[in-house]
Amino acid sequence: MGGFIRNKTASPAVCAALYRRPSLLVFLSVGLVACSAEPPPESSFAATELSKTDAPPPCDTQYPLRKAFFGDLHVHTSLSSDAYNFGVTATPDDAYSFAFGENMTLPSGRTVRLTQPLDFAAVTDHAEFLGEMALCTDPGSASYAADFCTAIREGS
Repeated sequence: MGGFIRNKTASPAVCAALYRRPSLLVFLSVGLVACSAEPPPESSFAATELSKTDAPPPCDTQYPLRKAFFGDLHVHTSLSSDAYNFGVTATPDDAYSFAFGENMTLPSGRTVRLTQPLDFAAVTDHAEFLGEMALCTDPGSASYAADFCTAIREGS
């Protein structure tokens, strides 16, 4: 190692320091390589500009039954207590009619209609209070006057 370190340009002090600390030699070597005037060779991982190509031709095989369908799989009606509490009075029949193109009146009184009917819809009312909501909102029901029903209708 001493023969490698000793050369005509290094002072005896530098040679002694490098001999005692070989890691300093590695550090200086890396530093000198990094400061060289020559740019590093082009890396095989370097980003290169991709050539632009025309769009590929359409597939020869077409699937006429492979279409995108649009719908709603999460619709609540007045049978769900959370929707009822927000003033929704629509029944499941009303929800399906609206989904497939008919007018619907919102709780605000405004009438709306979809610009294009949906391909599918699912009414997904909550199971909790499902029967109670129907009983408590039907004036002909024997339960209509019950305290529980009154509390539901009043939002208490």
